[in-house]
Amino acid sequence: MKKKLLALFMGITLAVGTAACGNSSAPQSAQPDSGSQDTASPATEAESEGSAAASSDEAATDAEKENADAKKSGDQASATGAPEFLSRSSYYNEIDESGKFDQNISSGNIETLKLTDDSAARYPELAKAIEEYMAAREGNAKSEYDQYTSDNKEYRATIDKPGENDHIYEAYVNEDQFLRRVDDKYVSIMSGNDSYSGGAHGYTAYSSVTYDINTGKEIALKDVIPDEEKFKTTLEEKILELYSVDELMIMDESAGLAGTLLPFIQTEYEPDAAASSDQDVPAHLNWSLDPDGVLVYFNAYDIAPYSTGTVTALIPYSSGIIADEFIPEGEISYVCEAPRAMYILTDADGDGKTDKYDTFANHYNNDYTSTDYESLEIVCGDNKSKIEDTFFGYTQYLLCKGEKRFLLLCLDSYNDYTYLYDVPLLAGSVGESTLLTPDIFTFAVYDDKEDAYYSSCPTDTSKLVLGTRLNLLSTYTGLKTYSLEDDGTITTQDGYFAADVHNPITSLKPIKCEILDDSFNVTGEETLPEGTNFTIFQTDGTTGVDCTIDDGRKVRLTFDEPQTPDSSGIKIGGVDQFDLFKELYYAG
Repeated sequence: MKKKLLALFMGITLAVGTAACGNSSAPQSAQPDSGSQDTASPATEAESEGSAAASSDEAATDAEKENADAKKSGDQASATGAPEFLSRSSYYNEIDESGKFDQNISSGNIETLKLTDDSAARYPELAKAIEEYMAAREGNAKSEYDQYTSDNKEYRATIDKPGENDHIYEAYVNEDQFLRRVDDKYVSIMSGNDSYSGGAHGYTAYSSVTYDINTGKEIALKDVIPDEEKFKTTLEEKILELYSVDELMIMDESAGLAGTLLPFIQTEYEPDAAASSDQDVPAHLNWSLDPDGVLVYFNAYDIAPYSTGTVTALIPYSSGIIADEFIPEGEISYVCEAPRAMYILTDADGDGKTDKYDTFANHYNNDYTSTDYESLEIVCGDNKSKIEDTFFGYTQYLLCKGEKRFLLLCLDSYNDYTYLYDVPLLAGSVGESTLLTPDIFTFAVYDDKEDAYYSSCPTDTSKLVLGTRLNLLSTYTGLKTYSLEDDGTITTQDGYFAADVHNPITSLKPIKCEILDDSFNVTGEETLPEGTNFTIFQTDGTTGVDCTIDDGRKVRLTFDEPQTPDSSGIKIGGVDQFDLFKELYYAG
């Protein structure tokens, strides 16, 4: 039953482009008959392009034919669209069993990414490159966690009885992945490592990798910005646009900003010169392809003190120094996850100037020892917008649609509730936040081969699979595909929620149901006996739910009265839901 449900669930929800994983076509949902219009599939279009290219090849010379074949292959590869991603987090926790200390020894959360099966089949070289990159990141983070755990155990073993002067701490290592730009040409991934091993404060460091999706080849900065001198000049200029000299507090005052940046630049453009330099050679210059340009960033201590934080600069695609093949074509549609410890840089109105945004969570009752927050501020210069809500954590995404920019904030609250707020980003300012009706931005995807759950990774504002918490004959997530509009609203053409349900509910009494065909049309009625198992797979959120039963048929259970997503007084055929089913899986 789980495999049948998974196949149906994935068919409905995971065929929606870069927002989720899975199949390349979705089954037809039970929509009211309002007419339809057939369109050519990507495969059909690719075949047509291939036929046309083949015809022209017949008259070409051998060299021309080779070039035409290469171009045709590239066209067909790019026609398949952007790759789709899933993420998975592994959690670690070392409890102190001595009874002497209140705090755990260590904790950790290591996130990794992978391509969906469908995307891995389309882009095998990219899948291999990302698998190797993630394995290295995960291995390094786990080794770091193990070392910090061992060090803390040894330290605690030296303390017979904790006293005021003993620094008792919980070590941690958190590894996060951020998809910065994903399209039909390139993928840029930023990795963040946040760790603490007992010092004055923790340390967060970021690094990035960018791949050609068709070849899996890692892209170098000098491929993107070929002219080193123009890059030097532009980078310094863009940094000083966002930071004053006092803010930067350049650690090597004699070298100045230009001299401080030089060894980082040399690692990309002149590795031999960097290696022969008397200065300590940095690992590399950190950069990523972002929706609005090339983001260059420096971790704490790279060029400025810890108190300055991560120094960031955005070189816009309109700067004139970025190679054409890396500049997005047409109207862009990106979802870019943004680390909380880094400024959000974007061109909010398409004027070519960079706007800088930041977010601040305010502790409940100003208690900085608490993990509870009572509000979230979005700041741009002297302008701010505040969200008044209770939460204990949040993630943030930059949504880019054409020249429009929005910040989507996902607040994690209690009892497994989350809240989605949409905030318009204006030129040098911030708009008022709007609470969205869907409340779940990423949803769980079951991988039956690994017997493990992954999370969806939205990357396209025109294909946002968002979830709504439903309480209709159980608690579960209902999914619809939405599109971001120019005014910041989200719209959907889906009439039904795809239901993420894995546990069937068993009837205690005979139930009259409507029988559905494969297109979800009603073909008749039937009274199903006591003991029938119903697995919910979709609902309109109001009048009833559609289910599969033991023999594989699809049926519809219709409520006596229309409901809301949080209804509790559901009756079917005059019988209360709790008298009608053996067990209902409600949260709380």
